[in-house]
This record gives sequence, structure tokens and C-alpha cells, in this order.
Amino acid sequence: MARAGFDARTSQVHLARSMLFPDIGIALQANMSAAPAIADQLSPYVLDQGNYFHYGAARSFQWKLDFLSGAARVRFAEASLAEVAAQQ
Repeated sequence: MARAGFDARTSQVHLARSMLFPDIGIALQANMSAAPAIADQLSPYVLDQGNYFHYGAARSFQWKLDFLSGAARVRFAEASLAEVAAQQ
């Protein structure tokens, strides 16, 4: 049981340290519609809801720039880890 507590506190330290870095996200999207019964609209001013192919990509970065609270979380997690290690 003590080993599980030590592993949990170690993971808490890793999580607290990783929260100091930005979160990175990548999104990809592709849409396609094919309707042979509907003729293609060649005019750029007409929206063709029957036949289309759209694609897109996005990147996102989210960084919480609250370094003082983040450092306090890391210190708290390290203190909790030291407490569990001392009890073993």
C-alpha cells in the first residue's frame, strides 16, 4: 500500500511539472458530399450544398502564464512525495 502511495505522489510531481508547459493540440477535418443527381454549380457566387469537398487543419497552443501558482503546486507535490517517502 505504501508503494502505491509513493507512485501516486511521484505521478503528482510529474503532473505538476508538466502543467508548467503549454498544452498543444492539433485538429484535422475533412468533409465530402457527392450527389450525382445534382449538377455542379460553377458560379463562385452560388453555394453548392450537393457536391463539395472541404478540408482544414488547425493548431492550438494554450499556456497558463501563472508561474507562481505553478511553482507552488510543484513544491507542494514534492513535499507530499517527501512526506510519503519519510513514512516508508
